[in-house]
Amino acid sequence: MDAVYRKNFDQTGETPRAASAKPATCAVLAVGVDNLAALEELFGPKMGSALLDAVSDLIHKKTPHVAIIRRTRHNRFLLELPGFDEAEASQLFSQLRDGAAADVVETQYGPVAVTLSAGCAIQGDGITAETQEPAALHALHSAMATGVGSFHVAQDDSALIAYRTRLMQASQAALSDQDLTLAFQPIVRAEGGNMISFHECLARIRKPEGGLITAAEFMPAIERLGLSSLIDRQVLMMTLEQLTLHPLARFSMNIFPHTMHDAQWMSLFENAVESDPSLAERLIVEVTETSALLDLARTEAFMNRLRGTGVSFALDDFGAGQTSLRYLRDLRFDILKIDGRFVRNVNEDDDNAYLIETMVRIAERFDMMSVAEAVQTPAEARRLSSLGVEFFQGFQFGSPSLLLRPTPTPMPEVAVQA
Repeated sequence: MDAVYRKNFDQTGETPRAASAKPATCAVLAVGVDNLAALEELFGPKMGSALLDAVSDLIHKKTPHVAIIRRTRHNRFLLELPGFDEAEASQLFSQLRDGAAADVVETQYGPVAVTLSAGCAIQGDGITAETQEPAALHALHSAMATGVGSFHVAQDDSALIAYRTRLMQASQAALSDQDLTLAFQPIVRAEGGNMISFHECLARIRKPEGGLITAAEFMPAIERLGLSSLIDRQVLMMTLEQLTLHPLARFSMNIFPHTMHDAQWMSLFENAVESDPSLAERLIVEVTETSALLDLARTEAFMNRLRGTGVSFALDDFGAGQTSLRYLRDLRFDILKIDGRFVRNVNEDDDNAYLIETMVRIAERFDMMSVAEAVQTPAEARRLSSLGVEFFQGFQFGSPSLLLRPTPTPMPEVAVQA
């Protein structure tokens, strides 16, 4: 920690509270600037410094004299508030948030407004002195992920401990292929009963005490630790191994955005394909809308390089992002996977039905197969089929399983776009 300030006078005009008026509680309030990173990326670090100085001045003006204020190296403000309870901490944050919203910061680039979010941890009730500051910062992270101007309270340190555990398990899995495994979920033809066309390979981490951790639980931790490339290399090798073991099978696998820049991943892939070219022809790489558009030129180069070996590409979670139809045309995906949020309640929601039908028409126009994700019931499947969806994925047709059976039938419908 640096930039340590101790308030020894009252700048708020409030009457100092008597020491005996409140029980011996203590709150830690972690405050962050929501739009700091975006503004620094656009205008540079001088802009960030100006905003942080303005926020620091605001905090010192609005915070009672009993507080200890610190600024972390990651530009979060920590306010130690002796005698404060949750309601008072929330009220203080409201004053800070409203104060920031009421003024603009004059910079060399022009006026800029800042928005604040906060996390709070109250000592006691499951939060110790040792975990209070990390718990407050973790609550701030959750608040900033929720939206601008959010306020979260850490109920106890169990969430923090669980998060740290996930980080450690994810880190160990990235470095040891003993902990990482694959689960397989089938994708079936709409007009073929339960005829399996291919399986999606889903990464899982084995718990030491038994059971599995899903990708949704550990992938954010993997990205935060910077280990996404290591995980993707392992998933690639395991998927290629499954393709070797099942010569009639086709498998799809997801990749993190940074994998498109990973020379080691590409080297592993090309070495395997050189030994057995059929592996590439039975591999489908799934790319999300967000990752595809992060670096369009890099995405196109990556796809063209793999497509030259016979790999097919699926656009995952279509509709969840903001893909331009021009990009959809230029990148020439082979499969379009419709995000599960449109599938839910498709029988009751005419808007979702209309959007799905539109997506199917887009897929047909660009010679892509359409796959509906998260299909849970026979009624949903019937409705989706009537809208023109060609393939289904979801618990109605099979949950992710560590056992691969039956062996998938070959899928001639997927042809790599030239």
